[in-house]
Amino acid sequence: MDGTIEAVVRLCAAPGSAVRTAYALHVGGINLIAEHHAGYSAGLRAADAVYADGAAAVLLARAGGAHRIERAATTDIGIPVLTRLKSVLNRPVRVALVGGPPGLAERAGQVLESRANAEVTHTSDGFRRDDEVVAEELRRADPDVVFVGMGVPTEVEWAERMKSLLPATTLITCGGWFGFLVGDERRAPVALRRLNLEWAHRLLLAPKRLYPRYVQGTWNTLRLLRGQLLARRSTIGL
Repeated sequence: MDGTIEAVVRLCAAPGSAVRTAYALHVGGINLIAEHHAGYSAGLRAADAVYADGAAAVLLARAGGAHRIERAATTDIGIPVLTRLKSVLNRPVRVALVGGPPGLAERAGQVLESRANAEVTHTSDGFRRDDEVVAEELRRADPDVVFVGMGVPTEVEWAERMKSLLPATTLITCGGWFGFLVGDERRAPVALRRLNLEWAHRLLLAPKRLYPRYVQGTWNTLRLLRGQLLARRSTIGL
């Protein structure tokens, strides 16, 4: 997780005029990959960084031969990234938040201003589809980091569309992080998080919404697992 934080900070602090992207991969994304969702998969391939925001991503990476990987959920790394980036830039980080229902991004921004000493320069909900207008607002806001919380695949597709419309910044997808920041969503106990079982806690809290996703995710993870193991055996010559 520390390595993920440092990698994202380096990405955010990189010089140049290009828009950088860091995408969180969790079970929802695993389902899209298994279903060959072209837009989502292309976005992942084009990303500057993809980090494991779920137990399924960690399992598949390890099966494919990864030795140094653990879950790095945005809910865990978001504030540390901003805190570390502040020390690198030697000033408060300018942050934009896009996503969620009306009002949620504004409330989440207040939390980040308080807990991460960030300067929130823009907030907007996730239901606006006027890309040019939002892009102009973001250009005026001039954020160092834009957190995009729209769920998959929407947040990755939105980020890929916006890359050509924005000046240098880093787009980081974050799913439902805004809800966790303001307390609308509850984290699992630390013991469950350490065991990569936060999904079980979330399932208990919202079974109707998450049961189909996790059942499908279990099946798709098992399907992809075989391919990962075969690829690893081929790589090491077994």
